[in-house]
Amino acid sequence: MNEGQRHAADEGDDSPHQGNRGAVRWGRDRARAALGLAVWEIELAVTAGLLERGADRRFDPDEVTRTAADLDAFRARLAREHRFNASQAARRLGVSAARFARVVAQTGLAPVAEEQVGKYGRVLTVRYYRAVDVDGLAAYATADQVLREAVTAVGRPAAARKAAVTRARNKERAEQARHELQAVRKQTTQGAAVALVRYAAALAAGLPRGPGFLKKFVTDEAVGVLAAVVEECRMRAEERSALLDEVLPLAHKVCAELTGPAEIERRSGVDPAVFAGRTDMIGGYMARAELEKVLAAPPQWLAQARAAAVAAEAEAAAHRARTAEERAVLAAAREAARLTNETVAELFGLPVDVVAALRPRGSTGLWNPQHVAALRAAPPPWLRSEEAARAEVALRESRAARAQQALADRRAGWRRTWAEQLGVPLERVPENCRRPTAKAVRAARANPPGWARL
Repeated sequence: MNEGQRHAADEGDDSPHQGNRGAVRWGRDRARAALGLAVWEIELAVTAGLLERGADRRFDPDEVTRTAADLDAFRARLAREHRFNASQAARRLGVSAARFARVVAQTGLAPVAEEQVGKYGRVLTVRYYRAVDVDGLAAYATADQVLREAVTAVGRPAAARKAAVTRARNKERAEQARHELQAVRKQTTQGAAVALVRYAAALAAGLPRGPGFLKKFVTDEAVGVLAAVVEECRMRAEERSALLDEVLPLAHKVCAELTGPAEIERRSGVDPAVFAGRTDMIGGYMARAELEKVLAAPPQWLAQARAAAVAAEAEAAAHRARTAEERAVLAAAREAARLTNETVAELFGLPVDVVAALRPRGSTGLWNPQHVAALRAAPPPWLRSEEAARAEVALRESRAARAQQALADRRAGWRRTWAEQLGVPLERVPENCRRPTAKAVRAARANPPGWARL
């Protein structure tokens, strides 16, 4: 059946089609009008086998008439065949989509149809289930809900006991952490400058906005350990802020008395990392008084570190000297290997002045041996005779002159534009002016150059 015949059958064109007993067969529209069905309902009835449609897509009027005689029973059967996706089926059962999926997996209910739908940038598989099959899962859905509620009810006392144990353990750990934090706080009152800054930085680490002068210490490893102790105290933000406010003025004063890594290295002559683990430091900083004490009576480890630093610097200087010498030797060797214009002229049988004019731009008066070897392996046309070489020289000179003239013309145009934009005589604009872009002109108007101020 072609598209025209299918359309005619759906629209109800009955005249050319006769049944087995001579009766005219009905199209889809006439059949659904007789039964009071929508288009999707009659298509569902055909799919479910409740109505038979012939190969010509038409219906037997006798079957339609018999169906119309018992329309209530037909509609009841048709309602059992309605298709629902998972979400619609879950709403029909009054359960969540997750519970419906769990029940389907438990019962092994197979969908009657599937389709691929593009949504959210993905291809989703939508499964459809018969209404009668969905209604048959009501008992399973109820049983699943009752079972899960029973499991929850049975497990609730155990969960409550577990939660109580957890709360008690957390409370005990919080009390222990508070004692540890209080011990650290006592150290800060005994003149330990670094300990005070570490304590303040640990308190500030958990606040949304901490003091700026403490930010460079927050990443210190010891500060991170102490900040973890502060977190275990389970303090509110207000309580933590109050503790920080108590020590903040003194911490700000102490920070000004800390010596940074650059000064430590300059005064001690060794890498600041040498002091780590031997003196109290935070973020590479240490108390100035502690540094003065160490420098006044250098311990053995500092003397050893200085000796090692001197030896390392001497080795580095020697390495730099060797590297510079090697580079100089290589440069001299490369320069010695270059060929003069006379040598190249003799290789190609050309005059020296022509060879000098053909030398690549950017060269220092000598020819690269690799370049000459490539030219000898595949000589270009302009190296095959003196006439061709002189013609190439003339062509290059002409190109260079045109390029120079084009640059001069561009610069003249630039000078005229600058003169117009800044309102100055043309002769005051320098010859080597830059290109007058919109950004450059705006900058020159905001801050005129010297030649535009006269």
